[in-house]
Amino acid sequence: MTASSRNAGAATTAAFRSVAEVSGGTISTVRPRHEPPGPSTRRSGLTISEIMYHPADRSDGLMTEFVEIFNSNPVMENLSGYRLSGDIDYTFPPGTTLPAGGYLVVARNPADLMAAYGIAGVLGPFQGNLPNDTGRVRLRHRLGEVLGEVTYQCRLPWPVAPDGAGPSLVLRRPSYGEGDLRAWDASTHKGGSPGRMDGALFDGWKNVVINEWLAHTDLPQVDFVELYNHGTSPIDIGGAFLSDDPSTNKYQIPANTTLQPGGFVAFDEDALGFRLDAGGERLFLVSPDNSRVLDAVSFEGQENGVSAGRHRDGAPEISELLSPTFGSANAAPLIRDVVINEIMYHSITDEDDEYVELHNRGGAPVDISGWRFVSGIDFTFPTNTTIPAGGYLVVAKDAQRLVTNYPGLNAANLVGNYDGSLANGSDRLALAKWDTTVTTNLDQSLTTNVIYITVDEVAYVDGERWGRWADGDGSSLELIDPRSDNRRPSNWAGSDETLKAGWVNIEHTGVLDLGRVGSGRSIDELHVFLLGAGECLVDDIEVIRQGGNNLMSNGTFDFGVGGWVIQGNHVDSGWNAGQGFTAPGSLHIRASGGGDNGANRVKLKFAEFPVPGEIVTIRAKARWLGGSTNLLLRLYGNYLEASGNLSPAPAPGTPGARNSRFAVNAGPAIWDVTHDPILPAVAQPVVVTARVHDPDGLAVMNLIYRIDPG
Repeated sequence: MTASSRNAGAATTAAFRSVAEVSGGTISTVRPRHEPPGPSTRRSGLTISEIMYHPADRSDGLMTEFVEIFNSNPVMENLSGYRLSGDIDYTFPPGTTLPAGGYLVVARNPADLMAAYGIAGVLGPFQGNLPNDTGRVRLRHRLGEVLGEVTYQCRLPWPVAPDGAGPSLVLRRPSYGEGDLRAWDASTHKGGSPGRMDGALFDGWKNVVINEWLAHTDLPQVDFVELYNHGTSPIDIGGAFLSDDPSTNKYQIPANTTLQPGGFVAFDEDALGFRLDAGGERLFLVSPDNSRVLDAVSFEGQENGVSAGRHRDGAPEISELLSPTFGSANAAPLIRDVVINEIMYHSITDEDDEYVELHNRGGAPVDISGWRFVSGIDFTFPTNTTIPAGGYLVVAKDAQRLVTNYPGLNAANLVGNYDGSLANGSDRLALAKWDTTVTTNLDQSLTTNVIYITVDEVAYVDGERWGRWADGDGSSLELIDPRSDNRRPSNWAGSDETLKAGWVNIEHTGVLDLGRVGSGRSIDELHVFLLGAGECLVDDIEVIRQGGNNLMSNGTFDFGVGGWVIQGNHVDSGWNAGQGFTAPGSLHIRASGGGDNGANRVKLKFAEFPVPGEIVTIRAKARWLGGSTNLLLRLYGNYLEASGNLSPAPAPGTPGARNSRFAVNAGPAIWDVTHDPILPAVAQPVVVTARVHDPDGLAVMNLIYRIDPG
């Protein structure tokens, strides 16, 4: 792309907002590298667009921490009294405005930032500081409402380079929402872009990634770092730097080193001139002119001879690999015998009901004495802790409470208590085993070091394809097939609690008053709905006039849901032929959201109508299955209603036992499905890309698609 001014002697600045990858790459990046600056929440058009939380060390000592706000609205915004909070605190002074499409920068030291970048109009200083590991920034309305919030981290899967290597953290893909790590990326250049859009560079460097590394070796095996080009064109990587220190470019790649499309190049420790840290560290690939961090990865401890890297080559995720593959295609991910098998991160009852279950899927017992969780919670397994072959071990937030609720738990399969709490939104839970390394000191003495090697990790999210009712709605999060890759959400499901809860009676008698119906209408309908997303069974519904008969023509559902109208966010409701209160057959309500007096309900029309002033009884039996526990039955016009609190399962999940969702062979996980171009022209070729994994391998994949009418 080129841009020029009408005046050849004047500089031109151009912003290109709709950009895309060239199709045909050897691996799809799946999510776009760039989106136009825009809103990241429905609450406001103001976004937290850039954060410099750990600037690179500067020889002049200037402090350059900052937060940038972008106005995606088409009109100016008055920020007077608005506030940045979290780990920092700053209130925007009276008269602060932000024009449409404009940026505003708030710095820890405004004078330093303006001197370092040669810009003006920086606000501040803010109180506090942006932590270098994990931090939180909120944008608040002048009345206190949180308009935007991000809790960033300094390690994968968050971008690594913003942690002291020079780049800032930028909101690259706002459509994911500012709270989603996928929305964030490292800035294109070191130093970031305070007060302006972070630009995109369309060169081959964006396709070069650190693809594999081996950091724990004994001769004759040696450490190495491998690069991979997932683009469609060759790239001369000569002059670029590899280092494990953000402040020092330790190794410069020789001139005229060309990386072909889909090609690999690897450098061992002899070529690099340095060894990697077996206990974990960071690696950086830096451009020849030192202006850009092209890629950066972080890793924890490595087992001797076990490499880590991307699978497939060039993919975003990092995992241990079955075997090192110096300079060639990466091996499959290593899935160990001890896996995180069940997570109760948000109990419907109490946060002290949290637990994590481990499962030994192998054929021999595994001694996990001294192992510990290195992310999510804090717990070290005591001496003589062993998981038998095929066995389970539960780690509890409150072990005594869990023993009371789950009779199958005992000292043999339960440990605790762990410190900390699992996040109710999203969290990374990582289990690590210990190992030792020996280093030789300058005086030739030996030092033994203990390192921790992550053997399994799960980064769960409260939504998307993860278990639907696991976020405080009555289920735990269960791994379906213990042999599968448990980093994939489709390999998890909410525990099945549908047979655990009992039936409850919902009943109310009252005078039909204080209601209202439209002209020509009568009190001629019963509406049934949940007040939130959830599922339940409803049976034996009665609407009885005092001294009269039941107005319901089909309240027992013996033969179906005939006569009932199912609408709106309850549209997936239907007949359950096998379960009922007194006999088989009931109304199975499935609600994707709370019902209302509009079109989100299940309703039945009466053949005869009660009238205002009458005394009427509404009665029903209901059983909770998942999600919302609040059920409402109401007459048309709001003349009378009966509400009930459904009793959830008393002991959700299956700690210490086989998962309720267990499957011998769950089939492949399919994710990151995309097609290009998004809106193809008639007869234009379309490339469909997906990532697929199955522990038994894949013999064939079939694409099933539909062409919409043109």
